Amino acid sequence: MKNTKKEILNVAEKLILSKGYNGFSYNDISAEIGIKKASIHYHFATKPELASAVVKRYLRLFKFWCLIKEPLSSKEKIRAFGMMYKDLSDNCHKICPVSMLSAEYPTLAIHLKNDIKKLISEVENWLSRVLEQGINDDIFRKDLSPTIISKIIYCSLSNAISMYRIFGNLPEIELMTEQILNMIC
Repeated sequence: MKNTKKEILNVAEKLILSKGYNGFSYNDISAEIGIKKASIHYHFATKPELASAVVKRYLRLFKFWCLIKEPLSSKEKIRAFGMMYKDLSDNCHKICPVSMLSAEYPTLAIHLKNDIKKLISEVENWLSRVLEQGINDDIFRKDLSPTIISKIIYCSLSNAISMYRIFGNLPEIELMTEQILNMIC
């Protein structure tokens, strides 16, 4: 059975990652899936609503990913976080959806901006908790600020896959993750 709503979300995600938010329309989705624009509007009344659904799906996936990684040590979680970005890049073909949307941030609807902020906050808060766990377990340095280091890790890895898309140097993300761990241990 065809799940039109999911198919629309998948195509919207692909278009956001390849063309950006302002670079696609419901016409593009309609043409790719082979449905009328009215069918898209039935599931997502507006383009900002559709983009918000894409961002919210990333948030749900991230929360699920966190649950799966919960048994790992703090060091293993940081490594897994780096590998998550490697997987997200799809062999240097994609970048972080937040990075892509942040380029167009001033033009986005307020509720979409809020969804993006929520996703960023969730990632940074998780990283901060992981760092606090590592400090408490004497794995990470005691002089670290988990809040600041979480932002450094997030920004480094998120932007790394943007650069790797240009240069095609994806194995370096593993080296970056190890260097981050060396700096915080």
